[in-house]
Amino acid sequence: MNRLQRHFAGNNYADILFLLMLIGLFFSRALLSISQGLWIFWLIKDWKQIKVFSSPLLIWSGIVPLIGLLGCWQHFFQGNHFDYILTLLMYPIAFQVCFRIPKIKLQQWIVYIGIAGLIGIVYALVAYWQHSNFWQQAYGAGQSLPTVMDGDHVRFGLFLCGTGCLLLTTNQFTIIRRVVLIGVLLFAIAFMAVRTAWVGILLILLVYGLYHFFSNVKKTTKIFVVVLGLGTLLIFCFAYRYFPTTQQKWAYTRYDWKQFSQDKTSLQYSDGARRIINSLAWTEISKNDATNLGWGNIAGSLRTAFEKAYPGNPVSFTWPFNQWLFWWMGAGWWGMLLFSVWLFYPIYSGCRPYRWGRISWTLAIAASCLVESTLSFQYGVWIHAWICAIVIRMEDLQNLQIELLPKQSDNS
Repeated sequence: MNRLQRHFAGNNYADILFLLMLIGLFFSRALLSISQGLWIFWLIKDWKQIKVFSSPLLIWSGIVPLIGLLGCWQHFFQGNHFDYILTLLMYPIAFQVCFRIPKIKLQQWIVYIGIAGLIGIVYALVAYWQHSNFWQQAYGAGQSLPTVMDGDHVRFGLFLCGTGCLLLTTNQFTIIRRVVLIGVLLFAIAFMAVRTAWVGILLILLVYGLYHFFSNVKKTTKIFVVVLGLGTLLIFCFAYRYFPTTQQKWAYTRYDWKQFSQDKTSLQYSDGARRIINSLAWTEISKNDATNLGWGNIAGSLRTAFEKAYPGNPVSFTWPFNQWLFWWMGAGWWGMLLFSVWLFYPIYSGCRPYRWGRISWTLAIAASCLVESTLSFQYGVWIHAWICAIVIRMEDLQNLQIELLPKQSDNS
């Protein structure tokens, strides 16, 4: 008992909260929200250690809830406008926590995330194994395997992409283990056939490969990059040839785009639904001045527009499938512009010195925001905020070690 008490003393409470948060992320929105509140108490407990101006990225994480207030003033006493602000508070919480956690603890959290990703993969594969014929047909209709996160396969696919980014960022694994782990992850992403995840992981690997191949790194690292690139190509070719889920998703994509017509609804197909909803959102913005509505009024505006355009057809989608359209409708063009600057700032901060992790993760998230409102809901914000915070903190700590090496050798 004394050993357990010592293990969970001090910063080990952070481990408990992080594991609790992962469980909530996978299985319970309520638990995820509770864990966010517990993190606030954890930060308040040692409020003197809270860092605000020690890093530009800490300031960056606290800016987005302030920008989000631009979508609240329209009906200031309407509570649903402020729901989005509570979601955006995940950013400063994640960065404040990760910038107070030692490197060894962050490495443990990367392992926890990897194990969680594996559990999610096994969950999906077991469901496929039990009803393979049904799920092959489902892929042909644009659906995907049941996943954790309330079946949100897009966000879970991004979670797997973030897991890959973390595995490449950390140096706690040998090259052979990295090859094996990334290989398993690539096979899972290819088999689950979530197209957003395909694009995300390819962007991450592309940025990682270009940086390490053309920079001054060890020869073994460049060999790893070449093996990783060739392996990725082979895995996706193999998936296209032999995975029924991948074949069905490609067939569905081609069919959906051929069937699309602006004059009729095709909400049973996800690509058609995206095009219809986004077209309606743009029409509302450009012709009906449906901007600066406030976060709580976006759903009503889109529902009304859909009922006018397609009378007698119910719609279940009440948000644009594009993050910029969402911000434009909710906070006006100035809010959308500020959000864009905020979103891409980590790329600017990672240019000199060049830090590939934050750049690749920002590009992967931004790509998903073109076809999803990734950062409008709790799961997407969690994935972006926490993985971004861990990646950036790991890069900063590793860069600090490199800078200190010459000084330590001079003093010895």
